[in-house]
Amino acid sequence: MTEAGGALRLSVPSKSFFLGEYLALTGGQTLLAATLPRFELRVREGSGAVRGVAPASPAGRFITAHPEVFATINIEFFDPHAGAGGWGASAAQFLMCYAVLAHIRENAADGAARIDIEPMLATFVDVAWDGRGFPPSGADIVAQLEGGLVEFSKAEGTSRKHAWPFDDLEFYFVPTGNKVVTHEHLRALGRIDVAVFSTHANSACEALRNRDPARFVEAMRGYADELERQSLVHPDTLALLQRLDALPGVLARKGCGALGADVALAIVRADSAQAFVSAIEREMAAPVGRAQLSEGLTIG
Repeated sequence: MTEAGGALRLSVPSKSFFLGEYLALTGGQTLLAATLPRFELRVREGSGAVRGVAPASPAGRFITAHPEVFATINIEFFDPHAGAGGWGASAAQFLMCYAVLAHIRENAADGAARIDIEPMLATFVDVAWDGRGFPPSGADIVAQLEGGLVEFSKAEGTSRKHAWPFDDLEFYFVPTGNKVVTHEHLRALGRIDVAVFSTHANSACEALRNRDPARFVEAMRGYADELERQSLVHPDTLALLQRLDALPGVLARKGCGALGADVALAIVRADSAQAFVSAIEREMAAPVGRAQLSEGLTIG
């Protein structure tokens, strides 16, 4: 808590996959964006009251496993998306509860409690996975911890932050209005061929590092095509992607996350960005782009 024993407020960004969904399940390369709006967790001294966090969620199980801390405080979770899927609410809850525990244990009055990625992800798997299907990758949690554009490989134990390097390209995440429960989808998921996914993800990340926009677009298209080839795109998202193809300046598009059901991504020529945004706002909802990139976990 704070030095005066008052309230503590934690905040993390929303998250979306550029690419790496499904590949992440085997520890492969991922690229995610951490954006506005931000989730919040408010903490006060209390008697264990919890608002906004379901007991069966990963964060709820984590809270139950640590009564020595959480029975002495009250917490309340605020979701700026009002329950809309695809933006990382469950991961945000876990990350902030994990940070609360670290903060209190270390008595980090300045908000500087250290969070190591490997033990954090191991703890997340313990509370999030029942042993059936694929365990969650935790890549979304790393993106929310770090903020901005984050390249992460669990197998290699590497995490790297990027600035968007392409002056002639913009990106936009578009909410679909649909929702898939990720842990249920992963539980039922069959075999995935990750070889092609890995090729395209590695190529996209190299293109980002080397400021090569043409290669980046090609890799994004390849990843999207492979998702469709392996029937890993929700039918409603397929229809949305066809609509995006017809909009100004769209060079690549794909669904993001589990079945691409909750959020779609478009890579757009910069000179067509305003026309694209106007069309999306008329037909759907305000997209999330480069201007909404946000910092990682804050505690104060």
